[in-house]
Parts: sequence; structure tokens; C-alpha cells
Amino acid sequence: MSTNEGSLWGGRFAGGPSDALAALSKSTHFDWVLAPYDITASRAHTKVLFQAGLLTEEQRDGLLAGLDSLAHDVADGSFGPLVTDEDVHAALERGLIDRVGPDLGGRLRAGRSRNDQIATLFRMWLRDAVRRVAAGVLDVVQALAQQAAAHPSAIMPGKTHLQSAQPILLAHHLLAHAHPLLRDVERIVDFDKRAAVSRTARAHWRARRSAWTRTRSPRSWASRPPPRIPSTRPPPGISPPRRRSCWP
Repeated sequence: MSTNEGSLWGGRFAGGPSDALAALSKSTHFDWVLAPYDITASRAHTKVLFQAGLLTEEQRDGLLAGLDSLAHDVADGSFGPLVTDEDVHAALERGLIDRVGPDLGGRLRAGRSRNDQIATLFRMWLRDAVRRVAAGVLDVVQALAQQAAAHPSAIMPGKTHLQSAQPILLAHHLLAHAHPLLRDVERIVDFDKRAAVSRTARAHWRARRSAWTRTRSPRSWASRPPPRIPSTRPPPGISPPRRRSCWP
């Protein structure tokens, strides 16, 4: 039987779960890749807490120094998750508290939801991942463009339905593959813009939404006209198509 020491839910239960359930709930074997992003987000959160007046300048500098030391140890592999760590966040919190003490290390929890933290770190990881994909795609595009420039007059048979149709330039054929790849990179860039939004401190949105909902009476909602549903009937003079049977 495991213990609930250090768990987020530890204050609600007298004992820990079974060893099988504890092993099932662990995620350090796959979410440890979020460790550098977690430390980066913690640095930013420390500065925000200082700007909000929740940390003194000495406390801010102490947390940042502890996070820098933790980042160095994570990078060289000298710090890693233990069997008792549920996830990467619990492991890094333990490492920070070991370096700066429980009083200062525990202050980093203020104003930060674990769910918002996970959503933000996942966005950060995704942005780095898709940028690596985009860089690889651009390398392929560059290789295609270089080959096209090196053989501007080379002729090759254009195929259609597995048969030779007409002579075409090799450069045109190569660039025909390059342009769709550039379009894919443009979509990756658009995704990066959409993902570049922090999910932290979403409780403010919840409070604003609740306050706005309370100002709207049920009668005001009922007075709103129903949404207009477009008609699916064909225009006058046009008969709907008949269904054809697949059997003779």
C-alpha cells in the first residue's frame, strides 16, 4: 500500500491507494519531456507573482536561483523523478523545495492551477515540436529547389494513369512537390500563432463569466429570437434528385 504524502489529494484521505493504482496514476515515464517547459513557465510565474506584490524582491531572486539550479540539474541528468513522484510537476516541485526550502518553494503555487499549468506546458511543447517539423519540411523544399535549379532544362516523361503522357521539365515536376509543402508550413505557422496563448490564470475568466451570467436574467435569454435555420428545400422549379438504386 502506497502513501499519500506529497500528493495533491493527500489531505482528503487517511491512507494511500493500492500499489497497482499508484503505478497506474504515474506519468513521469512520458511527461518528463515537459520538465524544461515547466521550469520556464515557473520562471515567468515567479516574475508575475513579484509584480502582483505577492513576493518580495529577495523571494523572487531566491526562487529564480533555485529554478536555474534545478534546470541545470535536469539538463545534465543529475535530477530525475523518483518512484514517489506522480508526475513531472510533483517531481520538479520537490526538487525546487529541496533547493530553496518549503516556505519559499511553496509560494510558487499561488495563483496557479494544475490544469492550467498542464495546458500551458502542452502548448509550449507542441509549439517546439511543430517548429521542428516545419524546419524539416523546409529542408526538403530547399533540396527540391536546389535540384530544380541544377537541372533547369532536363526533360522527363509526364505520367498519367501509369502511362507516358507528354514531356515535362524535371524542374517543374520537383517544384510541383515543393509548393504543397510550403503550404503545409504556412498552416504550421498559423497553428503556432493560435497556440501562442497562455492558459494560466483562467480563474479570472471564470469569475467574469459567472458575474456576466448573473446579470442576465432568464427572461432576457428567453426573449432572444431563435436561430434561423436555413431551408433544405430546393428552389422553386427545381425538383429534388431521385435516389437511384444500385441494383438493376
